[in-house]
Amino acid sequence: MFMMFSLGRPDILPVGDLAVRKAFKRLYEMEVDPDAETIVEKLPGRDDLLKIANAWRPYRTIGSWYMWHVVETKEAAYTFGC
Repeated sequence: MFMMFSLGRPDILPVGDLAVRKAFKRLYEMEVDPDAETIVEKLPGRDDLLKIANAWRPYRTIGSWYMWHVVETKEAAYTFGC
């Protein structure tokens, strides 16, 4: 977060951020291990996020902002049919 907001880096993808992982799952309709025991294990992993977000380079920070928007607003969930 420091690199995104304080330093203004345009190509940062916070793969450990739970909100970003939750948004990826919602937007890309990702099915993860149904036998996972915790909610965190049911979210997409680092490799899945990097594979999808590779197309966003060099602006993955902006993509992350949109991912947070998806999780934070009901309107975004409605817009994307989630």
